[in-house]
Amino acid sequence: MIWLRKKLDDQIVYGEQSSGDYIKNEMLSFSDYKQSIEESILDDNLENDIKWKSFQLVDVYLRCMIVYKWIVVPTIKGKIAFFKAFASPKKLKEYVSIDCLIPSEKILSLPHNIQENFQTIFNEVMNDFVKEYKYVVKIFKRNVLFHKTESLLYANTNISFLLYGGLWSALRVLPKAKNSLGELIADTKPMNVIDFIDTPICHINEFEQIENEIKDKPEFFKLTVIQSIDYFITLQKLYFVKLTKEEYLKLKCYFFEDCEFDIKKQFLDLLQDSNFVAIKNNCPEFQDYCYILLKTRILKYKNNILQATKKDSWGVYYPGSFIHDKNLELVKHFNQINTYFMELFGLKKNKDLNDKESYSVTYNGYKNLSNNTFLILNLFR
Repeated sequence: MIWLRKKLDDQIVYGEQSSGDYIKNEMLSFSDYKQSIEESILDDNLENDIKWKSFQLVDVYLRCMIVYKWIVVPTIKGKIAFFKAFASPKKLKEYVSIDCLIPSEKILSLPHNIQENFQTIFNEVMNDFVKEYKYVVKIFKRNVLFHKTESLLYANTNISFLLYGGLWSALRVLPKAKNSLGELIADTKPMNVIDFIDTPICHINEFEQIENEIKDKPEFFKLTVIQSIDYFITLQKLYFVKLTKEEYLKLKCYFFEDCEFDIKKQFLDLLQDSNFVAIKNNCPEFQDYCYILLKTRILKYKNNILQATKKDSWGVYYPGSFIHDKNLELVKHFNQINTYFMELFGLKKNKDLNDKESYSVTYNGYKNLSNNTFLILNLFR
């Protein structure tokens, strides 16, 4: 599992809380975030937040890939070459490119817009990383020729710093023992770095308590790399589905104010209802009718049923009058849609769909409703 920061500007909050309080209060699991996205309507704030969370996932991907590669590179010479590559996006990409661990057929099967978004964010994350480590590599290159052992310790310390500097909270891991590797300067302040590479690491809970030890460290980071990509793809697919829905609403001229968040969500959920889809396929105008009835808060869509918002907004016989209304298109498709219509409105008996003209009060009530409501359709169109 990967945990994500809730807010971009959380540095002040981080400084005011203990690390345990921070991961408990200011981070959330990807599964929780995914659920919140599924239940949300796309707007500018959500779109920016999805971009921020996508950036975090790619950042986790890059840093975990680097840790994984550092652990599995077998020779000192190989490690030296790898660490030097931190100063060059082009050289580093040879080690951490997505096709190093992800099958190329999986990448190529993704929609083009997701591939494009990944590459854009990956380049941004890569450039940020190189900028962060360029000076570190400069020091390493200067010393490695004459002080190889010390320089490798310096490199090892910086790899541990990848985890100790923040990645640990996204993965919820800590070393079994706090073995110090020495100090590094972070944000102009010295930070005592704890060893994550040669010391066993363990999963922790939200209170920073050690749980179980990670037996295969390379495999853990390898699987986290793959998981971060899977999460990124999932998030991007959710985003483009929501974006498509928004574009569809605009295309059909279905507009909702910010205060109509609940109605908009009901309408979008209704568009996915199989009974609604079956009715709309026979009578496309039904979608417009539902938009008006929801927009005017006469009906609400709840628990897969179109129902009255309150008792006097939609009388018990109104569905029958609605489907038989000679001024609307539904009556022309009665035989094809009556079963779906009953299920959508939660009706149990077929006779409920009979035209209820004999109930004069109820029918006149519906007549007034249709005159006042569906007249809007003519203006709307």
